[in-house]
Amino acid sequence: RVVGTVNSPAGEPLAQVTVKAAPATTASGIPNEAMVGTPYQPSTQTDSTGTFTLTIDPGYYDFSLIFPDKYKYPNVTFQDVIVSESMDTPLRFLAPNPAMIRVVVQDTAGQPLPAMELRAFGIASDCPLEGECSVPAQLLSTARTDAAGAAVLILP
Repeated sequence: RVVGTVNSPAGEPLAQVTVKAAPATTASGIPNEAMVGTPYQPSTQTDSTGTFTLTIDPGYYDFSLIFPDKYKYPNVTFQDVIVSESMDTPLRFLAPNPAMIRVVVQDTAGQPLPAMELRAFGIASDCPLEGECSVPAQLLSTARTDAAGAAVLILP
């Protein structure tokens, strides 16, 4: 059993945050071989005190936090978190300080494109800018353009 909390950058507990655990993709140690290649990713949501509980095997995990829109924090992944059988201290994850990018999407004639879905992804620092990478990209934020083609993306 893994117990942990999710807090804002100022330390306030954050409720309704989805917490997913996946076998680590960049672990420097030995990953949990029993779970490598399996599509199963245990997940849960934080309660009103920002606390979550997951039942997972010992090993190296990447913990992804998916924030509800009301918080205006980008999704984030904490990589290579060690989970052991004798964990005495709860995990503690802090939401990243957000930044906003305002964009306007236009066609080649300069006309706004409404109702376009925008997605911002983060890639692992050890992935090349071109070509293949074995570490999946992390969805950070989504937004939809308004009638003027404008949208705001929340990024770390």
